[in-house]
Amino acid sequence: MEMGQLVKLIEGRTFGKEFLVFNCMVGLPHMGRTRKPNQVTDFLKVAKLVLEENEGIITFGDGEEGERTGNFFYFPLFSDNKLAHYKALYESIESGFPDYLNEARIAIETPFLEPFVSSKSWFQKWKEQREDTGFQEVLKLIRVRMSKENWNEARELVKEGESPYGIRIEEENGNVMVLEWRGIPLVKVSAWVYTN
Repeated sequence: MEMGQLVKLIEGRTFGKEFLVFNCMVGLPHMGRTRKPNQVTDFLKVAKLVLEENEGIITFGDGEEGERTGNFFYFPLFSDNKLAHYKALYESIESGFPDYLNEARIAIETPFLEPFVSSKSWFQKWKEQREDTGFQEVLKLIRVRMSKENWNEARELVKEGESPYGIRIEEENGNVMVLEWRGIPLVKVSAWVYTN
């Protein structure tokens, strides 16, 4: 949902006893286009505004979080990280397709991954990342710890131990779950709440 649609939906509406979930996904290849950090922060500010008056949660999924987890003062380090990330994405897709479906695999990789493997776009992202302070600091959100049951269920889904995929929990309060391919993060998902 676009920001304008979200604002129109919530303007003047009371939600009563509803539990609201705001799901923000960014940087996932199938989404086609990426969001600038300020667009994400704007969406999350609206979510926080609604959660000030209602009970709910914010879930945040990020396919580009790996670029923000390191302190990449130099573009070559950032670029190497992006290259490893996209190599892992390509390998993980390739592993799921038998040889006789190579054309189908290429049909997925070409529109969803290829446009993002660009040193020019990576340089722009590197500049944006250096300015981004992170939404949780700006919005003062509280982490929601991932449960052991969540972790075990995710590990079972990816057949951890039988496949190159892995799941781990990170951050000091355990609120971030990471899907990895051979130890390289593909997607990170976190959960947050706002309390008065």
